[in-house]
Formats: sequence, C-alpha cells, structure tokens
Amino acid sequence: MFRYIANTLFFALVLVSTCGSLNAQTQTKKNANDSKSVAELESSIEQIGLNDSSTIPLMRRLVRRCWLKCPDKAEFFGQQALQLLLNSPNIDELALIAGYLPRIYIDRGDFASAQKIIDQFYSVNKKPTNANDYARVLSNQGIIYRETGQLLLARNTYLQAIDIYTTLNNNRAIGNLYNNLAVLSLESNDVGDALEYFLKALPLIEEHSRVEQQVTTISNIAVAYGQLKDRDSSEKYLARAADLVSQIEHTRKATEFYKMKASIYIGLGDYQAAEKALDEAKISAKMHESEDIKGEMHLVSAKLFLLKEDYENAFASLDTASDIAEKIGSSPMANRVKIEQAKILLKTNKPNNAIAILTEAEKSIKDSGQTYLFDAVQPLLASAYENIGEFEKSLTIVKKQNQDLAEKMENDRESRIAQLSVLLKQHEQESIINEMTASRAESQAKLAQEQIRQQGLIIIALFFAFLLISMVIILYQKRKLLLTKTKLATESVTRKNQMLSDISHELRTPLAALKLQVETLEYDLTDDPKQTYKAIHSKIGNLNYLINDVLQLSLADAGQLTFNLKAIMIKPFLNAWIENNDALAEERKLAFSTILDIPPKLLCYCDAERLSQVLDNIYTNSCKYTDKGGQIMLKVAVDNNMLSITFEDSAPGMSSEELAQSFDRLYRVDKSRSRDLGGSGLGLSISKTLINLHKGMITCDHSNLGGLKVVILLPLEQNAEHSL
Repeated sequence: MFRYIANTLFFALVLVSTCGSLNAQTQTKKNANDSKSVAELESSIEQIGLNDSSTIPLMRRLVRRCWLKCPDKAEFFGQQALQLLLNSPNIDELALIAGYLPRIYIDRGDFASAQKIIDQFYSVNKKPTNANDYARVLSNQGIIYRETGQLLLARNTYLQAIDIYTTLNNNRAIGNLYNNLAVLSLESNDVGDALEYFLKALPLIEEHSRVEQQVTTISNIAVAYGQLKDRDSSEKYLARAADLVSQIEHTRKATEFYKMKASIYIGLGDYQAAEKALDEAKISAKMHESEDIKGEMHLVSAKLFLLKEDYENAFASLDTASDIAEKIGSSPMANRVKIEQAKILLKTNKPNNAIAILTEAEKSIKDSGQTYLFDAVQPLLASAYENIGEFEKSLTIVKKQNQDLAEKMENDRESRIAQLSVLLKQHEQESIINEMTASRAESQAKLAQEQIRQQGLIIIALFFAFLLISMVIILYQKRKLLLTKTKLATESVTRKNQMLSDISHELRTPLAALKLQVETLEYDLTDDPKQTYKAIHSKIGNLNYLINDVLQLSLADAGQLTFNLKAIMIKPFLNAWIENNDALAEERKLAFSTILDIPPKLLCYCDAERLSQVLDNIYTNSCKYTDKGGQIMLKVAVDNNMLSITFEDSAPGMSSEELAQSFDRLYRVDKSRSRDLGGSGLGLSISKTLINLHKGMITCDHSNLGGLKVVILLPLEQNAEHSL
C-alpha cells in the first residue's frame, strides 16, 4: 500500500516537473525565434519549406519585422502565410498578419487588396486571444474606410479600437485614434466634433508621441478654431505649436506649420499676419529640399496676393508653383495652380484666357481622376462664359454642376445607407461572435471547475499520502538514527577499551623491561652499567614519546589543540627543515633527495611548528623502517592551488590491507620491531589529525621505489579562522 501511494506521489511530482520543463523549453524556443534576424527567418522558412504550415509563425514574424523597410519581401511571405491559413484558419495568426500586411497596400493606395486581407480575418467568426492584435486590425480597417470615403464606418471602427486600447491602457494608440477621428470630423465639416476629439487626443499625444505629432495635432486645433472665427483660441494654440516648432526648426514639419499658420490668418482676414507667417515659411523652406511643400507655400502666397488684389505678385507666385509642380510631376498641384490663375484672369477681365486654362485643367482632372477639383473648376468656367456673353454654355455648366451636386448627394445618401447596413451586419456578426465566445467561455468555465475539483481531490490525496509517507520516513529515520547512535556508542566504547588495552600493553612491556634493567643494576648483575643506563634512558624517552602522543590525540579529540596559523613562505621553511634533518638519513646509511618545484615566495597559511611535527613523523618513520642502503625522496610542488608534499622511500613496503590501516591509532605492521625502534604507532594518526585541522589531506600508497608513498595536500589560500 505504502509503495503504491509513494509511486503515485512520485508520478505526480514528475508530471508537474515535466510540464514546467516543457513550458520553459517552449518559452526559450519562442524567445530564440523572436530574436532571429530577417535573413535567419528566411533561411529557416526555406529549410522547412514554403508549403509547410509550421512556417506560418516564422512568416508572420518576418512580415512584422520588415513591412516598412522591405515591403516586397513582407508581401511575398505574408501572402504565402495567408494561403496556408485558408486551409487551416488560425484566428491568432490571422490577426497578427492582418495587423501589419494591409499597411503595405494602404501605403500604395491599393485599398482593395488591403480589405481582402482583413475580410479573410473576419471570415473566421472568432476574436483573437490577444486584444492588442485585434485593435491593430481595426485601426487598419478604419484607415481603409476613411481613404475610400466611408467616413461613418471609419468613425465607428476607430471607436471600437479605442474601446479595446482603453482596456489595455495603451494611451499612445488612443491618442492617435482620437486624432484620426478629429481629422474625419474636419473632412465632414463637423468642426465641433473635431475639436472635441482633438482636445481628447492632445494630452495623450503630448505625453506619448514625438514633437512632430504634437505640432500636427495642436496646429489642427488652431485650424478648427480658425474655421469657427475664434481668433483668440486659434492664436493660443498657434503659440503652443510655435514653442514646439522651435525644437524642430528648419525641418519640413516646421515649414508646414508656418504655411498652415498663414492659411489660418488668411481665413481670419489678417493679411499682415499671414504675410509674416509666409516669410517664416520661406526661411524654413530654404533649409531643406522638400519641393512639394515649397509649391504649397507659393500657392498660399498667391491666395494672399489675390485677396490683396496684388495680381502681379499673385501670378509670379503661381508661376513658381507651376514650375515646382512640373519638376516633381504633381498633377494635383498643377491643376490647383491653373484654378488660381483662372481666378486672377477673371479678376483682371481676361475671361478667354481663363477659359483656355480651365479647359486644360478640366481635361487633366478627368485624366488623373481628381474629381474633387471639379467643384472648383465648374463655377469659374460658368462665370468666364457669362463674361464673354455665351450664356447658354454658362447655363449648361451650371445645370451640369447642379446635376452633379444632386447625384453626389444621392450617392452620399446611398453610401450612408450602405455604411449603416454594414454597421448592422457588423453588429449582428459581433453578437454572434459574442454569443459563441460566451458559450465557449461557459464550457471552458465548467471544464475548468471540473478540473479544479479533480485537482483538489488529487491534491488532498497527495497531501495525505505525503503526510503518511513523511510519518513513515520520520519514524524510519528516527529508528535508523537510534541504531546508528547505539552502534557508534558501542564502537566508541570498543575503541576506547581497545585503545586503553593497547596503551596498557604499550606501557606494560617497556615498564617490565625497565624494571628488569633496574633490578640488574640493583643486584649488580650487569657487566656494562653504562650500557644499561643508556637502555633505561632510551626506554624512558620512548615512554615520554608515547605519553606525549596520547596527550596530543586527546587534546585534538577534545578540540583543545592550540594552533598558530599564519602565512609563511614555504620554500625557505622547507629548506631549513631539510638542513636540520638530512643528517638522520645519512646516519642510517640512506640516500635522501629533495625536489622543491615551487616559487621562492609561495605563501602557505599554516602552523609552522605543527607542519614541522608532521614532516618529522613521516620522515622519521621512513628513516626507521627503510632498509639500509635504501633511499628517501621528498618532492614538493603546486597542484590545483594546493601545496603537494610527497615522501617516498624504498623497501620494505606494506600490503594493501596494511596500508588501509596505516592511519589507525597504535597500528604497527611489525609490533616487536616497531617497539625496538621506539615507535608508538601513533605518529601517522597524529599527522592525519594535524593535516585535517589545516583543512588539508594526507594519503598513503605504494611507492615506485618499493616502499611507501605519503602525500600531503595543503590549501594555499587563507583558511577560515579555526577554533582549535
């Protein structure tokens, strides 16, 4: 039972971990794709294949990246993605593509192609997951409606986009859309609504948009007040715009502002202020190469001169504008120049010249499709024919003008009806989508509730399983800990008893020998008393060594062994130690060689006295137990930021079993021989304790020389403080 619960819990944890890992991998892959350049995206698409639907996200990302900088490339891959989406519609992918691809066709004036893309998006009858993507599609739709004269639909679409951006707190987009609505109202001659929208847009644009956009919006507000003949308000906003223009002086936008300022003052009847604004525009225009704006500026100058009845300067300005129109190939500007020239000719009683120019303009307007200029040409042409006495022609033109006006009004009425019909269909479609969305949301809510209920049951089951397993584990750990403590206590007692027994034995044997030698002296049984005294002295020294070793181990076990840790230059220290100790090897007929492969000023943080004690223990052991005529080698080097001190000696060696016990307390391979040589069996054990307290390591192994190899490793960097 326990095993089943444990397996269930483990499986659940693995499942959660796996899901998290997959999500992390998916996000990492998405981020990697987002960071790809256009060239990398193209390469990835080509590798997968243009007809593979898995390339849709890559194509969509490429469209977003380069619709403005490389529109032809964006158009190719965008259309390819739309073809793939016809077979397997995905509203989120369609929303992302319809948010950017139509802008290419809008900029070209190909509104039919732009609308076709948006229609494919609407055909899915679903709303995308990302509201921001949907709002971007609506913004594109609003631009198409505005440019195709469907102002009612454009207004409604912009308002829908504003509602979405409001929920997203995207104030920059809201400001731009209010500005678009204001421009729509101006085009519809609804100045009141235009001002309302401009004033809503202004604080948002001032906070989030560039200076150029701020100048445009504030200037448009001034224009609206100018149309209302509210000079004070108009000049107030002109002054605000002028403060901003000072930041972008001598740019195209600055020139446009001064031209607009002049037009406002012309409308207000202040020709002196208008002339001053035009002078400012001319100064600004000299600083850049925007010929079209210069042509517009000369047209405004001509209007001003015409109002002042300065026909000579008016014609001069129009001639300059005509030259610019011809230079840049702008037929709209050329036709407007002709219209203004005709006005001057009529004012100067030259109706025949006016008729010739207007007839030429009328043909050009028909050829270029600039039908909006007919409203300006026809009244002038009728007036010119009337001036030369051709009343029938004049009347025909007036009738035609009235007929065109009636047709236009009828077309406008039908257009409004059609737009209202579209709005009704959109509302119905929106209702259907909302119902489907609500139904889907209700189903998802029920499914989510059921999942939550099931997850709750699983969590409760896992919780109780976890509690049960935890209790079992705790009880098991407690039992295991108790057994471990008991075992350790038993082993500790056994070791202490064994150590006491060994120490007693170690003390008993030399004491018995010492007693025998003392009795030999007492009863005068020795032939050489000096030799006996020497033996007694040796035995007492061995006992002192043993007692001192036992004391050091006891202090180390109790944590009371004193240390004097400091940084020492290790090479001079070792040279001094070798000089003090090489005589012992020579005395025992052993060859002692040293290799100190370390920098002269290498620092080691250690207790010099304790380190010397360790070296003495190992070196003394080698000297004692190495056969005469053998060799001892000391090698010191740096190994991975550790000081490596290696002692090697020649035969005799030790078996692997004996090596494993070499650091055990009181362990000796040949106890009788060790005792004869004065060994206590504690030297290596003490050495290991001292090295461990230095945060180092000591090991014992077979030597290539035939004996033992003892390696000491000490850290070179400064250790933490010790409480020894």
